Amino acid sequence: MYIDWNPLFQSFSLSTHASSLLYAALNAIIILSFLNLISHIKRVAIIFVLLLAIIISIEATLAIAFSSQVTLGLFSSIIETNKHEALGAIRMYAGIAIPLIIVTSIVLYLAYRELKSRKPYILASILFIIAGFGICYGSVYLLMDESQRRKVPEELRISPLMHFYSVLGVRLPLLTNVGFASVIYCQEMYRFRTELAKPKTLPQEISFFTTSNSPNTIFVVMGESSLQTHYSLYGYNLPTTPFLDSLKNADRLSYYNAVSPASITRDALGLSLSFATPLDRQPLLNNKNAVALANDAGYESYWISNQDKIGMHDSYIGLIASYADTSCFFNFQKDDLELIPIIEKLYNPKIKQIFFIHLKGSHLEYKEKYDKADCRVLTNDFNTTLDYDRTIHHSDRVIGLLYNTIVNKLDTKVASSSLVFYFSDHGEIINKGHGFLDKDMDQFMIPFVVIPYNDTIDTNRIIDKYLVDGRLNTTNFNYILSEVMGYKISEKGIEKAKNDGLYYYHVDGKTYLFNDIKK
Repeated sequence: MYIDWNPLFQSFSLSTHASSLLYAALNAIIILSFLNLISHIKRVAIIFVLLLAIIISIEATLAIAFSSQVTLGLFSSIIETNKHEALGAIRMYAGIAIPLIIVTSIVLYLAYRELKSRKPYILASILFIIAGFGICYGSVYLLMDESQRRKVPEELRISPLMHFYSVLGVRLPLLTNVGFASVIYCQEMYRFRTELAKPKTLPQEISFFTTSNSPNTIFVVMGESSLQTHYSLYGYNLPTTPFLDSLKNADRLSYYNAVSPASITRDALGLSLSFATPLDRQPLLNNKNAVALANDAGYESYWISNQDKIGMHDSYIGLIASYADTSCFFNFQKDDLELIPIIEKLYNPKIKQIFFIHLKGSHLEYKEKYDKADCRVLTNDFNTTLDYDRTIHHSDRVIGLLYNTIVNKLDTKVASSSLVFYFSDHGEIINKGHGFLDKDMDQFMIPFVVIPYNDTIDTNRIIDKYLVDGRLNTTNFNYILSEVMGYKISEKGIEKAKNDGLYYYHVDGKTYLFNDIKK
């Protein structure tokens, strides 16, 4: 477990900042030594040189565009991302990335030609790389305070790779970050796949209460990159959520100050739809997830996604979705509004059903996530967040369409009760994105809305048990959904969940306290 320390977030002494030239020199020596090694690989050397140029260019693009670097979370997202999002990112930052790739490739190619014609000095290059890492690690260790040094043996025991990645990657970002991140990711996914076949169980603090009066139909609508502070429901000064506002005025919904447990989708939904927490992600593999819980509670389960299908063996979300009785993936090819008629055809008020609906929501690029109807409502062209605000308005229309065509549909023969949960996977730093290694609360602030219909369950009472200082961390959503479906959570389990809600899991693979984020 890695809590509360990252060199990027700490205020070291003045000597730390003065040593930045040392780290830059060490990074250059390591790269040149590595380039010398690959330059003497027969036949395929040029391929490795071009790969090195691409890696360095990616790091440089992140540094220029975002003052950020490649992290474990970002690397995982790149590997698991869909083609639509990847092409969008390339289009947005091609103006920075393409010139960097060209210049870096030329420089490295010229260096490669020069080094190839010289004596290899293989042993010297290896020693230079080892010395560079050693000097860097030693200097960082000397700059740690006593409390940080005491954590080192425990971190080395748990995961030496994570420890060295956290220490060296920050100081030697070029090549080192990608190297460590790729190895750690492969290690993580290997462990993930080996655990898949094991039977899943309920946590000890949870049991099923067979006589509960659970809703007949549950809709779990998961937004994408949706920032709470840009909802008029939460006080934003533009009418971005007129439908939700109307339900609020009619006292027909509840909404909460919520935060996501992570700033990228794979981690955020993995934690929200399982008993995994920022402090312990193992329950995602050991315990039953939200879909499996619904199946056991007698619900017919559906996973309707406007995002790409990723196999159960390839991602956390793919694993959770694989438990649904029926799943549909539309690979960003549909408007989110088009999902509702599909759900309407599957809806049957005579049986218990649960729908997990994953929108494309407000993800970059924003202009592709709204239509003319949203433009007619939000017309202030001088607003720098206008495109983003229109995506929020579009998601509000999706919820409205779901409610008016399905949830609020009168059936004189069947008295059906329904419950709609709406929340986003994570927040957004508008016009920049999410998943950045900084303490920006906008990456985590999300809407959390509950809309009951003919429902006799006191959902507010359930949710209130998991609030900490008036804030709900959606890492506890699986507990809330479990109670709604008829599961009983012990007092010990509730207290554990509340403690877990104090933390978030960041893209560097570490856990931090929400209270440490400066708003």
